[in-house]
Amino acid sequence: MRRLSALALVLFAPSFAWATCPKADAVALANGADAVMSVNIDDAIARLSRATKLDPESGRIFYDLARAYVKKEQWKDAASAASTAATLAPTYASYYTVAGHALARGQAWTEAKVSLENAVRLDPNDADAHYDLASTLEHLHDEQGALDHYTRAIRAAPSRTELYMALADLYRRLGYLDQALAVVREGSTWSPSPHVHFTFATLAGAIAEEKQAKPEALARYREAKDACGACDQHGEAVAYFNLGAALATSKPPKKGEAEASLITFQKMICKGAAASRYANECIEAQTLLRQVTSP
Repeated sequence: MRRLSALALVLFAPSFAWATCPKADAVALANGADAVMSVNIDDAIARLSRATKLDPESGRIFYDLARAYVKKEQWKDAASAASTAATLAPTYASYYTVAGHALARGQAWTEAKVSLENAVRLDPNDADAHYDLASTLEHLHDEQGALDHYTRAIRAAPSRTELYMALADLYRRLGYLDQALAVVREGSTWSPSPHVHFTFATLAGAIAEEKQAKPEALARYREAKDACGACDQHGEAVAYFNLGAALATSKPPKKGEAEASLITFQKMICKGAAASRYANECIEAQTLLRQVTSP
């Protein structure tokens, strides 16, 4: 009888000792997804999707899935996964941040606002959440709220120059030119890269133009051109247009320099694939060229 009992234990043990645990399998899949994320994002997403089915109560796995979808710019899927993560673990600010970012990129502004407000409530020092919330509020026509959250983003991450650019540009568009210029000057103190220096100087030139300070605008556009050198990085070719236009409209116009800059802009932009994005500048460049080359 004892031998039969022992045999029974052996026969029935696998149903207990060898049974797999869905939560453990989900963790294994998530760890595997993390290992392949940088080389095969689709495989990572497939693993994480399976993991969420094995452990549908893990906010962390849904969050990892959301971040993978963000890498693929699948904003609807990212928003859904991150929102689920936030529902499962409502005290994690980062889950709301990713959900809000994805919702904003999908232009679901009202939903993005709610998620991002939750993020900054839970973590007032989340610069990314403040930045995305500010941008979202701009689209919802709450400019004062946007100014506030761009400012709070800068306080949370004072060395991130793109935050200063966003705040300064909003001040400029609202007509607060002195405030815009002050923000540009503050951001410029962080020893930015040549491209960032170019962007700050370009913005300072635009502000000076709106203040009717032509010599200052010309100086800043020269600074922008010097900062970008060959100006062959994304968006930098506009330095030739800005400088050429400022030279052509200065008093008296500096015709030779203006012509050279405007022709360079036309060759780089107006005769290439980017012409449609700069249609207005190309038209104005041609008009200015006729003015400076006429007898």
